Amino acid sequence: GGVATSRTLRGERIDDPNTAALSFDWFEFARSNASTLLWTEDWFVDADSHRWSFYLARLRSAAALSPNPVTSFAGYIVPRSSGQFHGGLLQRVLTMVGSGSKIVKYFTWGPEYIFPSNCYSDVPDKAGIYGQLAKAHAMIARADDLLFEGVHPAARVAILYPRSSFMWDNWGSTGGPVCMCCCTSSMVAHNNDYTVETYGLYLALRTDSNVPIDFIDEDALLEPQRLSNYKLIVVTEPNVPAAGQRQLVQWTQAGGTLITTSNAASADEYNEPSTIISAALGITETNRERHTFLSETEDRIAGRGSVSLSGRGIGTTTPAIPFVAVGVRGAMTLTRGSRAKAMVLGQFEDGQPALVKTPVGRGSLLRFAYMPGVSYWFNQRDPSTRNLFVQLVQRAGVSLPVHIDTPQIEAPLAVSSRGAVLTL
Repeated sequence: GGVATSRTLRGERIDDPNTAALSFDWFEFARSNASTLLWTEDWFVDADSHRWSFYLARLRSAAALSPNPVTSFAGYIVPRSSGQFHGGLLQRVLTMVGSGSKIVKYFTWGPEYIFPSNCYSDVPDKAGIYGQLAKAHAMIARADDLLFEGVHPAARVAILYPRSSFMWDNWGSTGGPVCMCCCTSSMVAHNNDYTVETYGLYLALRTDSNVPIDFIDEDALLEPQRLSNYKLIVVTEPNVPAAGQRQLVQWTQAGGTLITTSNAASADEYNEPSTIISAALGITETNRERHTFLSETEDRIAGRGSVSLSGRGIGTTTPAIPFVAVGVRGAMTLTRGSRAKAMVLGQFEDGQPALVKTPVGRGSLLRFAYMPGVSYWFNQRDPSTRNLFVQLVQRAGVSLPVHIDTPQIEAPLAVSSRGAVLTL
């Protein structure tokens, strides 16, 4: 579900303006009833096991859109890619079932000589991966009846997963992003700012603060009944269809909280500039080019190597919560007629607005002049951003089904007619 590119495609360089490579969209795939099973896999190291939560949230949200009530979701767990530390493989399995998948499938036992470099039959038992599999299966067996019937409490927070913006990423550019998929070694390198923002905010909200999250597609913006399920929606992508932007404003007027980040909803699906949401906010923001992170490793991207991130700033919000903005920063000003209505909740060190909130009807619009999800990642998941978003979720009236007192522990809840299962 995203943009996939390579250096060459059928012999043509990827920077040729006529070259493009796209994968299917999980949301459209499910809506079209193209399959009753959505699937991916995990060719990444144990330190990235938490990425399963991000993938499964997208798969689960997409599967819920299928007209077929039996549509499910899962993916291959790859033992061969595990074994860097004890517990990494166990985390993958339990994240799968804890996130609502009813299937556990491993890729692939062997024999190795038939499928070289893919099987785990001949791999040394690094970090006790076979013992971890046995432990995972025993844990699942003890709760299998509850897990299989279990349903997650409805999420009240949603993130709009980008779609239209993918089509315009390479417009006038000599480079481009790769897909944010199971085979990438980094969720940041070679990706555009708004896709990294989506991932960073999911980490801050769900993986590290245990706030249940749905992903919604652009079609959902035209489905008022679906939007009514949510109290807070986050938009990161630059291109949002104009009709969807208008519906988001109406949803906000009815009592919702809409959060947009720098450059979000600055254009429509045809890449024409749009002021629908910024006008409702009472702000103007200078449109900027989307930024592609090009470093080969996350260490270099984070500023410890050759890449210099612009727009560093430290500020406070009201009530005072310090935050650190790293990387991409926009230029936002309040329009003359909105000054009495719009509230500046956060400022950069230079005094410019970093976060603005505007009441709209019974709801609220909020705009970040920077990218808090990008900042969260580059600041090694700094708690100030996490605390800020937890506060915004609380202000939106979102009640959490499970409260935890330790950050960076995800605790999905599955409730059945005979009991419940909490996975840590």
